[in-house]
Amino acid sequence: MTLKQSFDRLRFTLTKQNKPNQTDIDAFNEIGKYFALHQKDIVQDNLLFAKLYAFTLSELLTYYSDIDFANKEINKVLNEPICIEKLSLSLRTMELRNYFAQKKILDPFLKTKSVKELEEIHERYLDKLPQLDPIEFAKIGSNWSEKDVIYNLESNINLSIQNYKNYV
Repeated sequence: MTLKQSFDRLRFTLTKQNKPNQTDIDAFNEIGKYFALHQKDIVQDNLLFAKLYAFTLSELLTYYSDIDFANKEINKVLNEPICIEKLSLSLRTMELRNYFAQKKILDPFLKTKSVKELEEIHERYLDKLPQLDPIEFAKIGSNWSEKDVIYNLESNINLSIQNYKNYV
C-alpha cells in the first residue's frame, strides 16, 4: 500500500466513523514506517549541520566564557543570509596576506590589515622592496569575484556532502 493509499484509507474510515479493521491498521503502520524512515533521513541529513554547529560552538567557546552567548552568536549568523561579499573580502585578504608572506614580508601587523590597507601598504613600499610585483599583486587582488566565490562555495559544499555520504 502506498502512502497516499494509506492516507485515503484512514480518511475514509474516519470520515465514515467506521470501526478500524486490519486494512486500517496496515494503512496506519505504513504511515508510521514512512515517518520513521523520514525521521531517520532528517537526522542523517542534519548530522553534517550538527557537526559544523558543534565545531563552531567549540571554537566560539575559546573566545567567550558563556555558552548561551556563544549559541546566540551562532544563531545570529544562521539568521543572516549568506554574505558572499564578506566571504569574498575575507578570501581576498587571505590571498594578499599570503602574497606578502610569499615575498618574505612577515611583519605581524599585516595580519590585522584590511584589503584596502594592504593595497595601500603595497603601493607605499613598491619602490623600497624590489620583491614586490605590481602586476602579480593586481592579479591576486582581483581574485575571488562574487561569481568565483559562489562557484567555489557551491562546489565545496557539494563535495563535502558527497564525501560524507560516501563514508557513512
